[in-house]
Amino acid sequence: MTIKPIEVVRDIKGMFSHPDFPAWDDNAELKEMNDWFSMNNGSWYIDSFESNGPEDMVESWFDNGDSDCTNWQPICDKPGAFLLSIHDTEEGPVGLFFIPNLTADEVIIHGD
Repeated sequence: MTIKPIEVVRDIKGMFSHPDFPAWDDNAELKEMNDWFSMNNGSWYIDSFESNGPEDMVESWFDNGDSDCTNWQPICDKPGAFLLSIHDTEEGPVGLFFIPNLTADEVIIHGD
């Protein structure tokens, strides 16, 4: 089983969840999550809104209680990576990316 990228369609607050991505709750174990990524032949990367979002949006989110991150574009520069989720956490929104385990030939193709 390998999850595939899809078109990212965000909701009115900028959140998104890939339909094939498990809906883990706050009690999910890291082992369970890592096992899922391993079964899908990949790993993960998290981009943090607090660290990498536009400064004015971050200030508005944390200082004014704004809950709209539609203009934030999470980034992952790993070859073949694609977005699984944009969701809110106690530390603000995060973008969770799937990074497929690629062969050397696939890395060259994706790097072009």
